[in-house]
Amino acid sequence: MRGNYTAVYIHAIWTTKYRLPILPKPIRYPLFEHFRETAKDKEIDLRIVNGVEDHVHCLFRLSSTQTYAWVLQMLKGGSSNWLNEQYFEQPAGRKIMENAKAPEQKLQRYWEKYLAEVGRFSWQDGYGALSVSPQNVGKATRYIFNQEKHHLEKSLQAEWKLFRHYSDLNEGEDNVKD
Repeated sequence: MRGNYTAVYIHAIWTTKYRLPILPKPIRYPLFEHFRETAKDKEIDLRIVNGVEDHVHCLFRLSSTQTYAWVLQMLKGGSSNWLNEQYFEQPAGRKIMENAKAPEQKLQRYWEKYLAEVGRFSWQDGYGALSVSPQNVGKATRYIFNQEKHHLEKSLQAEWKLFRHYSDLNEGEDNVKD
């Protein structure tokens, strides 16, 4: 065999600081595009990214020289600065929140409280990362694609408990805090 062949897929999840729902669609969709651009620049095979107001899911394939910690550092770390520069520190970004329509009006209250407490946008420390077998990549992709619909029925906490159940993560139950 010549060269390296890997088929290591990771489904990663991370949340906004304090899990506050402060990423409405007008911010979230450009954020996902930013993730795609970062992935392209860093040669990360990002298969899909999606999420809702308080968290993000993505599925990526690792190359033989990448670690999932490095990939998540590139995606998650760089996006905090980008979000602050594009939205949270700019008048145009503030207007998006001020002009939010119901049911997004409550996001403005969260957003104002968040900035008053934290000062800048940041992600919650840590992340969840689960391996996905090559034969289940399509299923994981559909799951991530349908995040908005999925979270009409299930909370992030319930979702995480289900992930832990299916991945046999029985220890560290206190690691998932509300």
